[in-house]
Amino acid sequence: MSKTFKDYKEEYEQAYNKGLNETGVFFAFSKEQFNENKQPKDAKDNEFISVGLGGYIHESNKSKLDDFIKVKAKQLQEDFKSKVKLDDMIEYELINHECYYTGEYLDILDLIRSYYEELSEEEATNKIKDIYFKNRDKYEF
Repeated sequence: MSKTFKDYKEEYEQAYNKGLNETGVFFAFSKEQFNENKQPKDAKDNEFISVGLGGYIHESNKSKLDDFIKVKAKQLQEDFKSKVKLDDMIEYELINHECYYTGEYLDILDLIRSYYEELSEEEATNKIKDIYFKNRDKYEF
């Protein structure tokens, strides 16, 4: 059985999350979670750097995170893109973000461009729009 876009996306996300976790990043949305999840446990709170979206990393691991973002994450993304078609990604994300329900097909523009930086905003917009209108009859309620 051949793999679907969803299979490749799950593999990519698992590899990405594994790599991110190996940097020492942890997530906390309360003081209790911060104390539970911080590594090293005995480090002072002011030694941690916020990386956004509830993520933190100890200052001693910042170079690991920088390397992950600049090198490993880009490699994972390129590998993922080499296995999938842009059209399949767009259709998947249109469904995933309920764009066929809301009619807001450009809700996925930034996401698509985060993978395909080489596409201009106009090219990406036109591609998303084409796929949305080509497939929306399949997903109407």
